[in-house]
Amino acid sequence: MGTIVGRHPWRVLGLWLVVVVLCFAAAAGALGGDSLFQRLTSGEPTVPGEARTGRDLFSESAAKGPATMLQVTGVDLTSPAVAGTVLRHSDSLRQIGGVQQVANPFVVPGGPTAAAARSLVAQGDPSRGGFLTVVDTKPGLSKAAQRSTESAVTAGLQAMVRDLPGARGHVGGTSQLVSQITGQVETDLRTG
Repeated sequence: MGTIVGRHPWRVLGLWLVVVVLCFAAAAGALGGDSLFQRLTSGEPTVPGEARTGRDLFSESAAKGPATMLQVTGVDLTSPAVAGTVLRHSDSLRQIGGVQQVANPFVVPGGPTAAAARSLVAQGDPSRGGFLTVVDTKPGLSKAAQRSTESAVTAGLQAMVRDLPGARGHVGGTSQLVSQITGQVETDLRTG
């Protein structure tokens, strides 16, 4: 091989140049099909085997779908204005197609000071000025319906925060977390 390269250096260089151009064209999708960059995607991280089987069985038997949560801080939980605003937005959230239930300390009988609301109040103490709203979706929604529902719920939760004077809020949930992780992985794959 060394003898061939030594006797025909320009032909070998030309052959390698053609191979490199063809490989780049194939990666860019110029030879038909998707480009390499269109195929660099990532899905939800899973591990095959018993863990995945158990998760699938649990998901199939779930009485509710994925939840979207809102953590609110900086409000007076004893204020009737805060209670009215949260209850009004809770009713609006329940009207969204695909929503199964809305839970926060204001929909619990007895309000934020009730023992049943303790898990939804910051550190179990209404004087801390924070609470959690959990919106569960119906199980078995199609992916498109689930995305649409989650988008509408997120918008509704953000509107709740805007209507609460001095409030700060953070919306999140498992599907949002997985979406952000996989989106970042795809971006990193393309950069790499």
